[in-house]
Amino acid sequence: MRSFMEKLKSREIFTREKYEESFKGKISERMARKDIAQLIAGGWVQKEGTGPSTKYMRTNIELP
Repeated sequence: MRSFMEKLKSREIFTREKYEESFKGKISERMARKDIAQLIAGGWVQKEGTGPSTKYMRTNIELP
């Protein structure tokens, strides 16, 4: 999760699919959703939209 976030610039947008693909098949859709939920809860990512058009935006909050 950290390696993916460090590659993103502040305000850069990504999808769950892009997050999953960055791990080259090593994580499931369920794990990707769980990771993203943790990132949202921590304030590092902001959710935009709902359903299939959901996108996520990297905030400017630094990772610990």
